Amino acid sequence: MGVDMQYLVVVRKTFVEVKDALECKPRCRAVSEFTGMCQAKQEQFSEVARVMLPDVDTSSAQSQSASDTNEHTTVMMRNIPNDYSADMVLALIENHFQGIYDFFYLPIDFRTGVSLGYAFVNLVSHRDAVQFMEHFNGFSGWACASQKVCEVSWANPNQGHHENVERYRNSPVMHESVPDAFKPRLFVNGLRIGFPPPTKRIRAPRIRPARRL
Repeated sequence: MGVDMQYLVVVRKTFVEVKDALECKPRCRAVSEFTGMCQAKQEQFSEVARVMLPDVDTSSAQSQSASDTNEHTTVMMRNIPNDYSADMVLALIENHFQGIYDFFYLPIDFRTGVSLGYAFVNLVSHRDAVQFMEHFNGFSGWACASQKVCEVSWANPNQGHHENVERYRNSPVMHESVPDAFKPRLFVNGLRIGFPPPTKRIRAPRIRPARRL
């Protein structure tokens, strides 16, 4: 009967050389700098990896990702008409969600006094936040002429009343030179309350100069 011969593939630069495995010395690495590992070793390591590494449960990962939002209460409203002031957005919210939010902030361009078209709202519960998203996603019944369609998503990275307070209490937006209408607002049962005092000296905001035409 014939003897099955074993061969070892060695890649040198761009050429492939076939050697009899018996000719390879015990200390022969059979590894080229070009490929990093000979085919035999690669198959061996792949087999070990299949045995040692656990299977990845993608359904579990997706479930974990979904569970991460189960406690979210802060949402971000996008595509708000730039003509809307903070009071106008709040009046819109009050029509449907009176007294069930405790934080609101509509960022304003300090130079022009016009809103940037998005706002952050923290609802008092996750359930209220979900209902808020369902109501305002796709909303377009603005009090001014606008073709914008509102989009609502979970805010990132700040979630919850406490995180939003800590984010802005020392922010330049809370500086005494900033108009009150431009600042974030806190509420309890629908009534506005003052922000907690800062924990450090607040810097005045830097206002970008107008572009020259």
